[in-house]
Amino acid sequence: MKIVSKSEPRAKLDIVQGTSIPIDTPPHTPNLHGCFIFTGRRNIGKSTQAVALLRMYKEAGCLSRLLVVSPSFNSNLKLMKTLDVNPEDVFDNPDEPGLIRRILNIIEMEKEDFLRWQHLKQNYDRILKQIKMGIMPKDELLMEMYDYSSNEFRMPKPKYECYKKGKPPTIFLLQDDCMATKYMTDRLLTNLVIKHRHLGQLPTGGAVGLTLLFTIQSYKATSGLPKPIRNNATGIAIFRTRDKSEFKAIQESFGSEVDEEVFAELYEYATKDSLHDFLFIDINKLKPGQSMFRKNWDEYLFVEPNSSSKI
Repeated sequence: MKIVSKSEPRAKLDIVQGTSIPIDTPPHTPNLHGCFIFTGRRNIGKSTQAVALLRMYKEAGCLSRLLVVSPSFNSNLKLMKTLDVNPEDVFDNPDEPGLIRRILNIIEMEKEDFLRWQHLKQNYDRILKQIKMGIMPKDELLMEMYDYSSNEFRMPKPKYECYKKGKPPTIFLLQDDCMATKYMTDRLLTNLVIKHRHLGQLPTGGAVGLTLLFTIQSYKATSGLPKPIRNNATGIAIFRTRDKSEFKAIQESFGSEVDEEVFAELYEYATKDSLHDFLFIDINKLKPGQSMFRKNWDEYLFVEPNSSSKI
C-alpha cells in the first residue's frame, strides 16, 4: 500500500498559547506540575526516594508547602523531619471523612492568599505613586498597609518569596503507604489527580496547581492506584519487582519510546547493583541534556539510535 498526502492550507490552525504559569525548576529535576509514582515491594526505599526528590525541590526554592497523607508518618519521622513539614499539614488517617475536600480547600485558601497579596501590592504601588505626585492617599488604602506590631505603614510581607515574582505557591502532596485505604479508591482523589494542574484557578489565567507523589507497593492492585491515576502520571520510579505482569503493564504505559527489549535492558541496568536502586522514567517535557530514563536520580541513561543497546 502506498500512502499519498495532499496539503490543505485552509485547515492549518494557529495554536493559541495557554495561560499556565511556568514553575522554575533546577535542570536536574523533573518539570512541574507533576504526578510521580514510586512502586516497589516493602522496605525497598520508596519513601526515601520520594523524600529525596522533595528535598531537591525544597533546596532549589520551588517547594512552597508540602501536604502529607501517610498512616506511617511517625514511623518515618526521622526521614520526614528533613522536609520541615508543618504539623497541621500531616494527615495520618487516610480514611478520615472529608480529607480530600480539606486538601482542596487548602489549595483554594492558598489561591486567595496569593490574590490578596497581589491586591495589596497593587495598592502599595499606587500609594507610592500618589505620594510622589503630592497626592494624599485615601485612608482605606493606608490602613491596608498599617502594621500594628511595628506601628508603621509598610508593604505586607509575602507568605512565600515566589509572590514577588508574580507567581503563586508551588504545593506538593505526598501520599505515602496509603494502599488498601478508602482514600485511594475515593472518586474525589481520581478527580483531584485528573485536574491537579488546574486546581486553584486564577482569574487572570493559570492556576495554583498541585504536584502529587504516590508511594505504592503494587502498581496494578485493585486496592492501589486506579487506572485514571496511573494514566495521569508524569514520572515513575520502578524498583526491583518479581511480578512480570506488573512490569509489562509499566512498560506499556511508560516505555513506548523504546522497544520491549531495550526497556528491559534499561530496567536491568538501573536496578542490578542494589536492592534500593531504581529506574526513573520521566514522560514530562524534558530539559536540555536530560534523558527520560535515569538510574536513581543522578545518572541519565541514553539509548543511541540504531544501536543494539547493551547500555
